[in-house]
Amino acid sequence: MQPSPVVSLNRAVAVAVAAGPRRGLEMINAMPQINELQNYHLLYAARADLVRRLRLRAEAAANYRRALE
Repeated sequence: MQPSPVVSLNRAVAVAVAAGPRRGLEMINAMPQINELQNYHLLYAARADLVRRLRLRAEAAANYRRALE
């Protein structure tokens, strides 16, 4: 109910399920609060999954590594 960076990230993931990974990734990258999530591992896990689905394997691997850090 409260707007927050995590709520925005969750919304982008939900949109990706409904409208495709490219749309979800666009929403994540355009989030005005993205800087607040720079140390949030699930940001990178979500990005990794979306770019993996777009077959951008090197970018997905980099995001998975960042999520694991």
